[in-house]
Amino acid sequence: MRKILLTLFSLAFVAVQAQTTIVSQSFDEMNEIETIPGQSDDFDAWSCNDYGPDAVYTNTEQAFSGTKSMKITEDAANTTDMVLVLGPYTSDIYDITWKMYVPEGSGAYFNLMHTWVCNATSATGEWACDIFFHDNGSFDWRTEGTDGTATLPYPHNEWFDVAAHVDLPADMATLTIAGNPALSWQWSVDNNDGSGGTNQLNAVNFYGSSSEGSTDGLYYVDDILVQMTQFVGIESNSQVESSIYPNPANDKITIKGDFKNSPMRILDLTGKMVASELLNGQFKVVDTSVIPQGIYLLEIIQDGLKETKKLVITH
Repeated sequence: MRKILLTLFSLAFVAVQAQTTIVSQSFDEMNEIETIPGQSDDFDAWSCNDYGPDAVYTNTEQAFSGTKSMKITEDAANTTDMVLVLGPYTSDIYDITWKMYVPEGSGAYFNLMHTWVCNATSATGEWACDIFFHDNGSFDWRTEGTDGTATLPYPHNEWFDVAAHVDLPADMATLTIAGNPALSWQWSVDNNDGSGGTNQLNAVNFYGSSSEGSTDGLYYVDDILVQMTQFVGIESNSQVESSIYPNPANDKITIKGDFKNSPMRILDLTGKMVASELLNGQFKVVDTSVIPQGIYLLEIIQDGLKETKKLVITH
């Protein structure tokens, strides 16, 4: 765990960011004669049987680092179905990354899950998204209960990055494929029907499937990394009397106080300014519709005094 102190200004505000690695798996330390869930508590087979036909062994056919990876396949006798079990987590921010390799002519599929429960011989859960890699080299998705409207490319026969960013406090998620921002959505929505779901992170499901149906699914996964970011000790300096509402905010906020040429700035947690206004009078409405969802710091300076508050923006 490491702590980064972001001292944004000379007065009393300090934000503490703590990042913890939850999973770091390259598969190289595993043997090839026992299944991955049989060797690691981070993984389960969907069948809830660590040695069932859907469980996966390490292989040396492809590897991004070292000599081994996790091979996900689809065929009539043995379709693999592996679950990376997380939490369940209901707070904080999570970055889930891995390397992925899809051979020419093959397809692939994975999903992220709000909930995942293994009940002896079967599993149930609530889906957050479905990501489909077609055998023609394109991929699309289903989020918030709706199929994706755009189809984006991905490379065959080479390793590429997959990165999911899940911000539970802001109830939002983003996905990047091969370095290209692919989509963002309201995380908690139940992907089955678009209804209100569970704002929780519980699993990543790697399933042997090709959505085209013309070829079997086949892909490899390596170097899985899951990191959690916590913000502890986000404090407010209350030398200036003001109030902000609503907070969490959507498209706008109202700042109430007794202002006279008072500078106001909204900053992200790296200290980068994303909005600024000059406050006068007792009320100021600030447009937040163009600010991405997340956690921010709102600073007001008046008569040589400063106030800093935490601001959460959701859309």
